[in-house]
Amino acid sequence: MTDGGRRIHAGVAALELRRARKRLGIYCQRRGWRTHGGGWDVRLCDEMLEVYTRADGNAVFRLDFQQGCWRLYAPAADGDWHAYPHPALTGLDEVIDELERAPLHVHW
Repeated sequence: MTDGGRRIHAGVAALELRRARKRLGIYCQRRGWRTHGGGWDVRLCDEMLEVYTRADGNAVFRLDFQQGCWRLYAPAADGDWHAYPHPALTGLDEVIDELERAPLHVHW
């Protein structure tokens, strides 16, 4: 453990992002194909996961993993990202459940 544990924390976050990218990619392939015809792409961008439609390249949502929790963001008309109105989610299962519920229907 060096730098007060920061390297270990960064390694855990990077591992979680890689695992989530793979799992979210499978989910998006199934969900995105049904709703957007061409499917979705999951990209790692600035240590966050961003999901885009393949057909037109529009942003669908963004996931940020900080301090052991996932935070979900939706694109706004002004080009910025706005926090999705939910508490921080502790696991990817919770994230997928939240996306399926999509109370504001911001994703599909």
